Amino acid sequence: MTNRFRISGPAKLIAAVLILLAPLLVTLTAASASAATGATGATAAVARPVIVLRVDGLAIRTGARTSVYRFGSDARPMLTQLRRALGGPLAIATNTECGQGPRRFAQRAGFSVLMRGNTFLGWFDGGAPGRHLRTAHGIGIGSTLASIRAVIHGVRTRNDTLGPEFFSTRSAFGGFLTGLTPASRAKQVYAGETCFFR
Repeated sequence: MTNRFRISGPAKLIAAVLILLAPLLVTLTAASASAATGATGATAAVARPVIVLRVDGLAIRTGARTSVYRFGSDARPMLTQLRRALGGPLAIATNTECGQGPRRFAQRAGFSVLMRGNTFLGWFDGGAPGRHLRTAHGIGIGSTLASIRAVIHGVRTRNDTLGPEFFSTRSAFGGFLTGLTPASRAKQVYAGETCFFR
């Protein structure tokens, strides 16, 4: 004998409603999951690249990808990355008074790159609130002269019309200091070609 369970009354009505609503609930659940995935993808898409200082140029890290731009390379793809990394358009101008000849500058928020035409020649970091650019070894604005000497080869110092400064005889890396003691800190850093008036 087969026992049959029959639904009647309010229970029967509830069961019917659930059957009718099941496809809609599945659709809403899928849409919610898709929206969450889309939001995560959008967040990743707008993540700001990170500038990594180098003695021979710049690196710009976007997620797991790092692009390296060395001095002497085409500056145009780098400028596109810099706009994103610095959070907006770059001010581009030409200085005709540099001792080595006319040079173009692209600058935003205290960070600038020096170019001859579209050739990348140098960079300068003057600092900005909340920004802490560093080399792969952690050197940047705020680093002590002692820590700079520990990782940058051939560091020398001088004190001229621009104030206390360090520079490397082994690379094109340098910067301006608060003083000339081991505890003195970097106020600005640069690498490559410069256009300073001493």
